[in-house]
Amino acid sequence: MSRRKQPRDPPAPFPRRLAARLVDLAVYTLVIPGAALLSPAPASDGVWVVATLSCFALYVAVETFLTVRCAGRSLGKWLFGLRVIPLDPTLARLPPSRALLRASMIHLPLALLVLAALFPESGLLGMAAYLTGELALLSVTIAILPVWERRTLHDLAAGSRVVRVPARAAVTAAALPRA
Repeated sequence: MSRRKQPRDPPAPFPRRLAARLVDLAVYTLVIPGAALLSPAPASDGVWVVATLSCFALYVAVETFLTVRCAGRSLGKWLFGLRVIPLDPTLARLPPSRALLRASMIHLPLALLVLAALFPESGLLGMAAYLTGELALLSVTIAILPVWERRTLHDLAAGSRVVRVPARAAVTAAALPRA
């Protein structure tokens, strides 16, 4: 008894994934609380730390919600016709825990980089930012190469894939039912 393989959607092309991520990162950058950006308070007062961590938590929560509840599409993915789907074909959506893991892995390097820039005297933050930045670079490299179905590190960890959303078929007058 042989098992037939189910046809799978091909992975999303790297340029579309990159463009969608840049849109999402632009939104992430704009979400940083304006009070912290405009505040004359020095970073040592903790204003920047609270703002950065709050922004990180808020954006991860929003992206996790969008990935889980809105058919796997963040704003960038929606604009570029992409969708995050679970690797397991029996699941309709990515489970919340996996979506949270995926979003955290995507945005942690940026949050750590901002914190390391705010506190250059902290060697630990600098090292964490460097290491997560290197992992992000490795993840992008993996997405460029045709290995592991172009799944990035966060996709591999979360058990997800990014695919193109099929274009809807145009409804013509001939396809409409007659009364």
